[in-house]
Amino acid sequence: MTAAPGGGTRRVVLLHGLAGGPATWAPVAQRVGVHPAAGAPPVVAPALPWHSGADPSWAWDATDPGRVLDTLLADGDVVVAHSFAAVLLLARLCGDLPVRPAGVVLVSPFYRPDARDFRWSTLAHYLDDFHLLLAQGVRAVASRAIADDLLADMAVAVRDRVGAHGWVRFFTAYLGTPSLDVAALDVPLLVVHGQDDDVALPADGAALADRVPGARLVPVAGAGHFPMLTAPDAVADAVAALAARAWAPTPQEVLP
Repeated sequence: MTAAPGGGTRRVVLLHGLAGGPATWAPVAQRVGVHPAAGAPPVVAPALPWHSGADPSWAWDATDPGRVLDTLLADGDVVVAHSFAAVLLLARLCGDLPVRPAGVVLVSPFYRPDARDFRWSTLAHYLDDFHLLLAQGVRAVASRAIADDLLADMAVAVRDRVGAHGWVRFFTAYLGTPSLDVAALDVPLLVVHGQDDDVALPADGAALADRVPGARLVPVAGAGHFPMLTAPDAVADAVAALAARAWAPTPQEVLP
């Protein structure tokens, strides 16, 4: 592990979403690990408590699931988080996260700036169609084409494994986003969002980037909720560019 300018670590940490796993980051990890702009840093993609094969009991505890990030991250990391993990990381950044990342990339984040943006139809969509949203993840990580009837069965199995408590954890985190003081964030931040995402809407990412000082939105044309799988070059380039900027030495550090 190498040192970042100013001290701390120099890693790219990739955090997967609900019912995902480290494999969802494989194409990006390979590219970032050799990307000249990023300086070929160590890339780690831990399996989080809500991974695809997880026991649903992770969601039964009253503890904020985002607090698991407190022990996984270190000062100086560039942290890339997808979907559910992006929401949890955003909340911890706005709260009392005990470490200071060098930079953050939120991929396909869920975010609403106003509590009134949540309507009964919003709840119905994410509850009644939850298995359809999960089906996109199943299809995205599949190594071959899956017949529609088999895909539907697999998505229902994933939904049932996530369980009611897991769903409530996800939607509670989403419901909490309007109360986050994102305007106070002072960490370099990129929001990467597929323009065809019908799970976390592109408007969510745009609204978030618009409210974080200095943040930049990276729209990915033709990509859905998993741009790291369908457009890994675009995501890796964004991560590498942020890492190069976040880890650039200050004038004091380059003085002889």
